[in-house]
This record gives sequence, C-alpha cells and structure tokens, in this order.
Amino acid sequence: MNWENLLRKTGEFVQHATYAALVESWLRADDDTAHAMVARYAEASPADERARLEEALITHGTTHFDLQARARMMRFYGTFKVVEMVCHGGLR
Repeated sequence: MNWENLLRKTGEFVQHATYAALVESWLRADDDTAHAMVARYAEASPADERARLEEALITHGTTHFDLQARARMMRFYGTFKVVEMVCHGGLR
C-alpha cells in the first residue's frame, strides 16, 4: 500500500470538505452577511487558499441541487473575484 498517496488523498478530501462547509455557511447566511464573509475571506487569504476556494465555489455553484443556491454562489464568486482583484492587484 502506498501510504504517501493515501495520506495525500485524505488531506485533499479534508480540504475539500472544509471549503464545502465554508460555502454552505455562506448559503445559510443572509445576502449582506454572506457577501461580507466572502469579501473578508478573499481579502485575507493567501493565493493558494483563494485558488482552492475558487474551485469549491465553481464546483458547488455548478452542481448544487438547488437552483437558487447555485445563483447565490455565482454571485458570491463575483464578489470574491472583485475583492481579489482590488485587494491583490489583479486576478490570478
């Protein structure tokens, strides 16, 4: 058994679950609170974390069963990218 590969895959799963939980917490919040939370995260996070969150937003925004939730996540994505551009000097 390749333990290194197993540990890497386990870590990736945990990271994905963490970002999924973060996105779900935004969905539970009202719009103003959620967009403020997205903006704070985009402003304070390093590039590698922003890349993983962007992936989570795109994944959940295109696969979530609730169409209204999908639309909200795409608006969160817009907020995320605007804040990233303003605070970090451009888009990745």
